[in-house]
Amino acid sequence: MSEQEFVINNRRHLPHKQLTDCTLFITWRIAFTLPDNILRELAEKRNQHFKDIKTISPEEENIYRNEFALRHFAHFDNWIDKFEGCKYNLCIEPLTSIITDTLKYNDNRKYTISCYCIMPNHVHLIIKPLYKNDKEYYALDEIMHAIKNYSAHKINKAVENKGHFWQNESYDRIIRDYIEYLKTVEYVVSNPVKAGLVDKWEDWKGTYICKDLR
Repeated sequence: MSEQEFVINNRRHLPHKQLTDCTLFITWRIAFTLPDNILRELAEKRNQHFKDIKTISPEEENIYRNEFALRHFAHFDNWIDKFEGCKYNLCIEPLTSIITDTLKYNDNRKYTISCYCIMPNHVHLIIKPLYKNDKEYYALDEIMHAIKNYSAHKINKAVENKGHFWQNESYDRIIRDYIEYLKTVEYVVSNPVKAGLVDKWEDWKGTYICKDLR
């Protein structure tokens, strides 16, 4: 990868890093889709991770952080795949079309989409932000604010809901190289298969993959 700069955005409690030229893996979910005991378990693991970091050498820290992030996300994603207590299902119309239309509206405007997968209570997305002007790329905060706000407004209207629809925080990760990129794409499109919803990823209506990857 070429040299890149970090843009750091502090959103609510979590600091988020964004490279000025990067590909991002993003996951967000419907609000209140995990029970308190699971959220506590995830928080405890994260807190223990921060304690453990203090005991290792600086040379090992990046590797440890990366490995933990992958494990922690896999654990989190496994729980939301299993959770069946959500009031709404994103895979039922018109919700699927609302999310699809929202994601594709700014494709090749503010970002390019590699792939996405709309699951019953969450969404996976891989994008590459585009240039906003001669000096900067579109920021992840701006991209996600537009996606969440517009889709939440349309969905709330469709289901006659008021208040929060999406969980405030999203999971986002910088994809570091092409091998990781291909593995992450495979993970995204295979999510419905892993969750036992279909036998082949091509059969899932809420999955999209760009032509370059087909």
